[in-house]
Amino acid sequence: MLILRASALIKNDGKWFFQGKLFDGVAIFVSQGLIEKKVNVNNGIEAGPYCSGYLEEYQPEDSIEITSFDDEYEEPSNYQGEPFTGMAYKFDGDICISEKRYEFGWLESEVNYRNNGDLESIDIGDDQLSQQCSWFEGGEIKLFQTFERDHFRFWVKFSSADRLSTIVIKGEYFNRIKEIRNKLKLNFFEDRCFVSNLNGSEYLFLSGDGVNDELFKGLASENGLNETSQLSISASQVTFSSLSELPALKSLNNLLIESEIIDLNDLKKLKSKMPHCYMELNRQEVIQT
Repeated sequence: MLILRASALIKNDGKWFFQGKLFDGVAIFVSQGLIEKKVNVNNGIEAGPYCSGYLEEYQPEDSIEITSFDDEYEEPSNYQGEPFTGMAYKFDGDICISEKRYEFGWLESEVNYRNNGDLESIDIGDDQLSQQCSWFEGGEIKLFQTFERDHFRFWVKFSSADRLSTIVIKGEYFNRIKEIRNKLKLNFFEDRCFVSNLNGSEYLFLSGDGVNDELFKGLASENGLNETSQLSISASQVTFSSLSELPALKSLNNLLIESEIIDLNDLKKLKSKMPHCYMELNRQEVIQT
């Protein structure tokens, strides 16, 4: 969705046009650095006030162009000598590439866009509940993180569109996420089966007590680890039984495990089946016997 300065649009016969075509998006009316009006435009026709679907906007409060700050590059951010609370918009020419919400001068949340209007990244929430997400240019998720204090941390990262490089799950994420769904702006990866259609990248890191045998086997199924050469598993609930299929992975040449529930003798047996693979348990090399 494109968010544009209204000055980039042309109004003809009661309809807004951009580059000769009826405009669909958001028009921002700016005057001397102040945002006077934000409107949705559907098929060239104004369709009511615009509010971000991701950022909380409180009325009344100021909306300004980010260049109106006393110093754009310092925090706390002041506007006319006072710490700013409200919405600030950053433009690249006529195209809005960032919406930012400030509280008493401090950046609280932000949404960033590419020049074609596609989402690039979102960082929203507070110290109690927060979410971050970024996307590849094709629209696939690049990184997603959700955190709730005293309950969970969930973090996945992709090296490419369908290649997982990191999974960190700590706490009661899969149970808790269903309870707080109405508080979240972004709802992805709500159960462990999300890994079943994904593949591990060349380097894969798994960590946290929410990473268990079910998740690991789901990832390993359908040849999901065939291209992984280094696998790191740390402080997880993955047991040795889940590692029984690893000898079939010819590309795996590094296996690094930190665990209190996997036995050294079991890994020595695995090493005998994978002599080409360097192994560590709790930072000690596993030697074949």
